Amino acid sequence: MHTPLISEELFESAQTRLNAKSTPHVRLNEDFPLRGFIKCTCGGGLTAGWSKGKMGKHYARRCWQKGCAGTGIAREQLELHWVQLLGMMEPATRFLEQLPDIARREWSTRKIQIAKDSEVLNRRMNEQNALNERAIKAKLNGELAENDFQTIKRSITEETFKIETAIQSLDAETSTMEALVAHWMAF
Repeated sequence: MHTPLISEELFESAQTRLNAKSTPHVRLNEDFPLRGFIKCTCGGGLTAGWSKGKMGKHYARRCWQKGCAGTGIAREQLELHWVQLLGMMEPATRFLEQLPDIARREWSTRKIQIAKDSEVLNRRMNEQNALNERAIKAKLNGELAENDFQTIKRSITEETFKIETAIQSLDAETSTMEALVAHWMAF
């Protein structure tokens, strides 16, 4: 009997890795813009990369399915098919003509929600102002200790900042959408 070069655990781990399906590249690369978008004839994902051969560096595609060799389409042909597929997905003129009306309708719906959200925010702001006034009166009347007063003031300040930020966000959305709608109306 001989002493093994590696442990049985390491051997099993290596076998598991060798028999497992490979996983495709995740990184984007401008040399291979279709990586991750195309499938092999077997249904597995295709990847692409540069390979070195006798004739120099060349484009190569590989299927991630173990043992599959079904990648017999040239890069130029593959990219041409992709461009043709994208061309079929171009929106119809009829839809493009309806787009301004759809945008106006959606914006009208959103304006109603913005008005409701603004109302809630204004109510919350009024509550914070009333709480602030009550805290000041309680402090002046000696009903509230300094550290409690400071805690309440910090809380009011933080909540007021959140409310003001939300109101500013709604205002920015409104002005941006109004400008976009006005732009669409010009067409």
